[in-house]
Amino acid sequence: MKFPSRVLIPVLLLAALPAFAQDAPQQALEAANAVYTNGDYPAAAEAYETLLRDYPTSPVVPNAQVQLAFSYYLSGENQKSLDILGKFLTGPPAGAELSELAALLQPQALSALAASLKADDPARKTNYEEAVKQFAAFIEEYPQSSEVESAFYGSAIASFQVGDYAPAQTALETNLKRFPNSPGILDSQNLLALIFATEASKMLGVEGADQQAAFALYTKSAGLLRAIIEKKTDLALVNAAQFQLGEILLNEAAFAPADRKPALLEQARNAFRGILPKETIVALQQKKIDRIPALRRTALAARNTAELKRIDRQAERDRRNHTRAGCAHAPAACFWIGRKSLNSGGSSSSE
Repeated sequence: MKFPSRVLIPVLLLAALPAFAQDAPQQALEAANAVYTNGDYPAAAEAYETLLRDYPTSPVVPNAQVQLAFSYYLSGENQKSLDILGKFLTGPPAGAELSELAALLQPQALSALAASLKADDPARKTNYEEAVKQFAAFIEEYPQSSEVESAFYGSAIASFQVGDYAPAQTALETNLKRFPNSPGILDSQNLLALIFATEASKMLGVEGADQQAAFALYTKSAGLLRAIIEKKTDLALVNAAQFQLGEILLNEAAFAPADRKPALLEQARNAFRGILPKETIVALQQKKIDRIPALRRTALAARNTAELKRIDRQAERDRRNHTRAGCAHAPAACFWIGRKSLNSGGSSSSE
């Protein structure tokens, strides 16, 4: 089972600017914001950099710094994002809202930077561990923030990536209890399922392991994934859940008693058969992503900051699901269906 290592949950709030603020720095900020809103993050970064270079003492500098950090982050330039955040955090005191955004973006950028490093690079583990600390600091500093769920999820991802499953599980279960109706809660549910399955597989890899305890974890994992599949609210996530469910059932079948194997293998085949082609999912996700700039422009014109936050959260889920959609689940599923059919004598189905 695979899970996207790059986790992005940007919640950038574009500033609602007073009508009278039409000086050159403010106009430059509005122009850069327009580029950002259209989703051209490298071009937006250039615009913010130009603003900061041309107007280094302007009151708009803190806003431009945070938005520049987001632009670099969304362009995959995570170290540059962290460098800009460092300047913001060590600069003059900024407004509470900008400070909150920066406090959440910093561990997100650290996690993204860690994900870009090779598995044997010591900095990978160090950055993930530092991200966990900073997510915890954010939750402590802003316990009433609308982004607490994102912080718990980001912390869980970072902990999971370094093999620290207990705190990851705690963070995700906290999300499930506190935010059961959140649009993003299925992501927490999916990751929790992956953690249970990973723990079960590790247990079974040890000689003399408690197989029943491992099977119980597989059952928990399968239950969470089936709940995602049954809701059918996010096709990319459903597709990933179908594939993960198939893999879990195959893993369990490998260790299960002989009388349980046929049923588990059949359930695995059914899970794999439910996977939609990659091209279908990618096309659906791309349509969602293509609608984002227009939605942002409408919300910005209405000065609707709550809607901007909602759009950015949804946009990130769509981008993350676009990454999932690009995974070639269908060919791998067909391979396993054929392999298991051959092993069970079903030559026609394997063809």
